[in-house]
Amino acid sequence: MPTDSRHPNIAIFGGSFNPPHRYHLAIGLHVLEHHDIDEVWYMPVQRHALGKQSVPFADRMAMVSALIAPHRPRLSVMDFENRHDGPSYTIDTLKALQETYPDHAFSLILGTDIREETERWKDFDIIERDYPIIWIGREGHKEEGCDVVMPDISSTLIRDNIAKGIATDDYLTPEVLEEISLRNLYQPE
Repeated sequence: MPTDSRHPNIAIFGGSFNPPHRYHLAIGLHVLEHHDIDEVWYMPVQRHALGKQSVPFADRMAMVSALIAPHRPRLSVMDFENRHDGPSYTIDTLKALQETYPDHAFSLILGTDIREETERWKDFDIIERDYPIIWIGREGHKEEGCDVVMPDISSTLIRDNIAKGIATDDYLTPEVLEEISLRNLYQPE
């Protein structure tokens, strides 16, 4: 929390986090260091609005919690999107957060890999108008306007590697690997 009287600036980092990887952590830490942000709230989707399938919400919450544990309280994981039924729409989440925390200012962290998807988002024009967006570059995806570019590593690639028995130590922290093992996630069918 800031020590002055201004509103806390919170950056919302939403996603499937299926599984969360080292670059998800690097993004949160980068935003704290290079932007006027007091905290980053990781917010796993309860049910993806574009229909992407994920392991259960509780498993993804536990993995994100393990990923960010050493960096609390400035990095947090929130179960906010699990408090309602139906698909998770970013605009609805942001509006509900603003109602729940009226003394906070909210920004949104987005990767450039989703720029091609925003026309499918509910009310993306309102998101752009009402909430500052912190764009994080991802190699190979329209990186202009970004102060950092992350490698093109996806959770899909990591899940596929785990299922094939390919080492993922370069992408996943030991804590997340432990959660995956304990919960028996991403195994071959």
